Order: sequence, then C-alpha cells, then structure tokens
Amino acid sequence: MKAGLAGWCTMNWECNMATSKERQGVFETARRLALGLGLIVAAAAVLLASDLRQRKTATHAREAFSIAIFQHASRPILDDAVRGTMDGLAETGFQEGRQITYTRFNAEGDLVTANAIAQSILQGGFDLVVTVSTPSLQTMANANQGGKLRHVFSVVTDPFNAGVGITGDGPGQHPDHLLGIGTFQPVRQTVQLAKQLYPALKTLGTVINPGEACSLACLDMAQDECRRLGLELLVAQVENTAGVYEAASSLTARNAEAFLIGGDNTIEAAIESVLRAANAARIPILAYAPDHAVAGALIGFGANYYDVGKTGGRLAGDLLSGKIDPRQFAVHDVMPRKLAVNLQTLTRLRDPWRLPEDVVAAADIVIDAEGRKQERGAEPPPPPLPPGKTWQLHMVSYSQSLMVEQWMKGFQEACDRLGLRPGSDYVLTYRNAQGDMQTANMMIDAAVDSRADLLLTITTPTLEAAVHKKPPMPVVFGLTANPLLAGAGESFTQHLPGFTGICTMSDYDGMAATVRECLPKAKRIGTLFNPSEDNSVFNKEKMEAALAKIGLALVARATSESSEVPAAAQALASSDVDAICQVAGNLHDAGFPAIAQAARQARKPLFSFVSGQAVSGGATVAVARDYEQGGRDHAALMLRVMLGENPTGIPFAAISRTIIVVNLDNAAQIGLDLPAALRQRADQVVGKKQ
Repeated sequence: MKAGLAGWCTMNWECNMATSKERQGVFETARRLALGLGLIVAAAAVLLASDLRQRKTATHAREAFSIAIFQHASRPILDDAVRGTMDGLAETGFQEGRQITYTRFNAEGDLVTANAIAQSILQGGFDLVVTVSTPSLQTMANANQGGKLRHVFSVVTDPFNAGVGITGDGPGQHPDHLLGIGTFQPVRQTVQLAKQLYPALKTLGTVINPGEACSLACLDMAQDECRRLGLELLVAQVENTAGVYEAASSLTARNAEAFLIGGDNTIEAAIESVLRAANAARIPILAYAPDHAVAGALIGFGANYYDVGKTGGRLAGDLLSGKIDPRQFAVHDVMPRKLAVNLQTLTRLRDPWRLPEDVVAAADIVIDAEGRKQERGAEPPPPPLPPGKTWQLHMVSYSQSLMVEQWMKGFQEACDRLGLRPGSDYVLTYRNAQGDMQTANMMIDAAVDSRADLLLTITTPTLEAAVHKKPPMPVVFGLTANPLLAGAGESFTQHLPGFTGICTMSDYDGMAATVRECLPKAKRIGTLFNPSEDNSVFNKEKMEAALAKIGLALVARATSESSEVPAAAQALASSDVDAICQVAGNLHDAGFPAIAQAARQARKPLFSFVSGQAVSGGATVAVARDYEQGGRDHAALMLRVMLGENPTGIPFAAISRTIIVVNLDNAAQIGLDLPAALRQRADQVVGKKQ
C-alpha cells in the first residue's frame, strides 16, 4: 500500500512473509539512524554555529529531501502542472512534510526575476530543482551549467531545441544532471481540426513572442501544416503582454478568419486580450490549452497539464530514490490529450463554423449554449450512507505492483469523491499477501474471524481464494483479469451469490477496430500465447473472434517457457503477418521486450493491451484498460453494496474506461504514419512531433 493512503483509512499491515533481505534492510536502516543521532549529539555545537542551510544538508538524508519548484508565471496550466508534480512525487513515496519539503518559486513572467530566482536556488542547498515551463528550464539550466544541482523539467514544448544541451531523444543525449519530458503542442491536429470545423477556411492568424523558443517551434509546425492544407497563416509579433491586443486586432484587420494560439508564455498570459479582439471581430480562437475554451475559445486542444506534471513528479521521485540511471535516461515527449469545446462561443461567430457531434462527444470539457460547464466523468453525488454504522472493510491484495498502486489511487480518489468518511463511515483494513497463496488464504480467514462487513479482493489469486472459501460476507473483487476463469460464475450475470466486482478484461473489439484503422489493408495479425495459462488462452480466443468480425485472421504461436519467447517472436514477426497484437498474459507480459525487438527488426507494427508497453516498452499503439478508473469503479460498486443492494443481483463489469496510447517514435521507426483521427483522440501521445 502506498504512503499516500495514510490519513484516509485505518490500515492493518500484515506481511508475515518478510524476507531475510528485508529484515537486513530494516536492521541497516536502524543502525544508520542510531549512528546519525550519535553524530548529531557529538557535533551539536558545530551545527548550532553553522547556518540553517548547512544544518539541513547534514540531516536531509535522515529527515527530508529539500526540493525547489520553479515556475515561470501564475497560469492555470502551470499551476495544474505544479500540483501534478507534487502528487507525482507523493505517488513514488515522497510525502510533503515527511520525506520531502518544498520551496516554491514564481518569476511571474519576468526574466530578470527568473534569473535571480535561478541563482537563489543554485545557492540554496537544495537536493533537486523541478522547473515547469520552457523559460524556467532555460533560465535554470543556464545558471546550472556546471551541474551543481540535479534538475528535472516538464511542461516544455520542445526541449530538443531549447538550447540547454539536449542533443537527441536517445539514452544519455543530455547533461547527466538534467532530465525531463517534453510536451509538444498538438499543432498539426489543431490546424486540421480548424479546417474540419470550417471547410471554407482560408486564413488563420497567430500572435507570438519571437523571443520564446517554444513559440517559434509551434510557429514552424503551424506554418508547415497550413501550407500543406492550402491555408494562409498571418503572424503578428510582440515583445510583452502589453502589445497583445493591438497585435491581435491587426490580424483581424488583415482578414484573419480565426486565431491559432498556444505554445507561447507571453500570449498565454494575455489570453483575455486575444479574446477581446476575437469577440470584436466575431471570429473563433483555436487554442492549445483546454482551459482557454472555458474562457471563451471555440476549441481548447492540448495537454492535461496536471498529468504532465504528475509524470514529471514521478520522474523526480524515481531519480531521488535511485531507480533511474541518468546516463541511461532518454528525454521524450509525453502528451496526455485533453479537448474542450465551447458551444456558447459557436453561436456568436460570423462565419458558419460547426462542432460535429463526434467532436463534442470526444471532448473532456463541454461549455453548453447557456455557458454551463460539463466535464466528462462528472457524476451527481451519491446518497449518504444510513447513519449509525461504521463499516468494517477488509481488503486483501495478492501482491504489490504498479497496477495495484494505480488501482488503489483510483479507489482512494473515489472514496473521497463519494463522500465516504474514514473512521466514521468505514474502517479499512488492508492486507498484502506478498505473492504467497497460503498467506492470502490466511488473510481471508482473518477477515472472516474478525466479522468484517465486506471483503474486497485485489487481483485474480485473492478472488480464487475467496471463491474457494465462500466467506459469509459480501465479496467485491477488483483487478481480476477474468472472474469466470477464477470460478466466480458462469457468466457476468449468472455468478456466485454474494459476489460481484470489476474485471480488467481487455477491450478486444476496441483493439480490433484500432488495428483496422491503422492498417486498412491488413489481412493477418500475429500474437503469442501460452497454452498452459488460462487467461492467455482466453485472451487469444477473444482477440481471434474480434478480429474475425472485421475480416482479419489471427496467427497464433504457442510458447510455454520464457526461453522460447525470443525465437517465437522472431519467427512470428518474420512471417507473413501484417502486424503483431500481443494479447495479455503473465508469460508474454514479462517477455514483451523480446517481442518488441522482433517487431522492430521486422518493421512490423506492434499493438498492446498495456499502456506502459506503448509509453516505454516498444509498442506502437496500446488499447488498454485504465487501472485508476478501475479503482474508482471498484469503490462505486462497493458503495452500492453498502447502500443495501444485493451483490448477487449486480452483474460483473469491466473497467468503464479504455485509454489509447500512441508512440510516434515507435511508429516512425517502422515507417507507419498513424491516422490523424487516432492521434487526436488518443489519451496519451508519446514521442517527438510528426
């Protein structure tokens, strides 16, 4: 269980299977702490005579890392990214006030102030600096050229051309002390969307500050895409926010039919001036920041900057904990897409712009014709629990993994959002079997003995244990690949009494449709499967049926041992298949790097059901279940039982959200041009711009 769960539930950690290595680690930690305390006492006089920063440096290894967070200005997307950064660090085990302390710096858009801040951070004795935005990256990197301070960056449009020593996207092609992620704006897709929404469009206008590298990078791509689509792009330049309204107005005087805005900190900070000019001319704004649609732009199509910041925060946490070797790290692009549309703005335009139903349906945020904000996934609050009872919830997980952590994060968020009060509405006892089936059985026995009101199982083995024991309390399972194979029922509606839950069964039809979209001329798709693994066989059969519906054949090769995977993958990739779509299964999840290598060598597209395999594992496209959403679904289902619904009558359900991740770099390596529509609706786009 992650440290982030502390404070929202009462837990009872039971890990009786601790290894000797773990015990040795505890002993070693205790020894170091004892030695450190002794040194503090012996050197008290010296420490009292030293300045505050020196004392922090001497003790931070025992107490907390000191982190500087440096943002360029007060803007919603940067504020969201900073919040995400802190949450990302917390997810990796660094809680504010415990393992980590923050000092936040904000230049408020002033470069002189930014340079002074950079020097202050460099001399402040911090363990790490996290910068948010391109100007903050450049300012801090320039001050820190000697590598005195470790530096992680995010919310940077184009780190490869930011002039900070990043020479490419391969491992080690950056200064050892400087790591981070890029987030290139969806420039081409936004221009394409503009043409789709107004087919008669001829002229776009944009305002830029030529002193910003991120602005020039977006401008170059916008000009190229406009040339390709036969559009004219008018450009007005400014040096500061004071000139933005006049510059925007000059573009409307030159017959600009819409504004294309984004990737420029100066213009972003003065978006109200652009809106004023657009409203006066009754033309729309197409922006790269989703929040601008809430303010009045017709379209806001860009990154979910909270998620961008969270990715940067996780990177910072992994760096602090030693999980990342900077020399092996590769700077890459991360673009979790977010679309916002404004139907109220549509009613005010002079030209016949339109927002088709499919665009509105794909939007994360919709401002309706009356100006009301509707956010995808938002639900009305549930009814309160009957007073007078504190539910005793017992949760048993088979092991700890990234999937479990993502699931539990969603579960925590949903409990908070649903208004469930820890200690009052419920007490949660969490147990982890540490991968041991005997321990899992004992933990379920303990839940029965303690008269728990509800049993929550996490992962397939713990559900199998509960099915075998048939405990007297309701069972709500989660993170289970196939509850039917686990013995929980004959179908999703005909199942064991007292059982219900959320499974992670793959979206086979969604994957088949995505394969066809990417490869319209394909005929044969390959996969590996393990005939001795029930889930692998089941997934292979389901994928075969889904592909058959759209006229594709599945070519499946069997492997039962890890040593067989590389050769089988090479044989499959070199056969007459048009692509590889690797079905989920323990053996082939572990052997996925060999499958990715074989597909890359044969220049065959590789499709995956696991999002991380597209982010960093070599897959071109992933159609994956959202495990955080699965945790939220789990909590919502649990609440239905707590409100009195009989679990016997509740059908099993799959996770309610599938996410699409595309990797542009992996696609480019095999010469595959991914469809623009797929890139636009993808939840995350990884890799350099196309």
